[in-house]
Amino acid sequence: MTFKEERIALFTVLAVVAITNLHAVFGPEVLIMDDASRFVAFFNQEPLPTFERSWLGIGILIKWIPAAISAHSIEMARLFMMIAFMLPASLLFYLCARHVFDLPRSVAIASAILFQVIP
Repeated sequence: MTFKEERIALFTVLAVVAITNLHAVFGPEVLIMDDASRFVAFFNQEPLPTFERSWLGIGILIKWIPAAISAHSIEMARLFMMIAFMLPASLLFYLCARHVFDLPRSVAIASAILFQVIP
């Protein structure tokens, strides 16, 4: 496979995962009660929750940063989760399926998309 075909496949994975998850970023029906509690905590000037340190600080990245962002904008917090976790996971899954397991391109693309799209 040429470099151009590889870039097109990676872009396809990114585009499909991003487009199919936009309803979670801008949708009205996702986590309404949790979103309201973050706004109330922010306007009452309650401190952000503290989380235990974990290996390499991943707990802080997964829990505290979205909590801090959601005090300002819920959509931004959801967008952060999609950009920071979902898109890189799909890319890594595609690259692993394609280059480590030597799967065909169509199978690697489908496997990289399906685990993010199907809840």
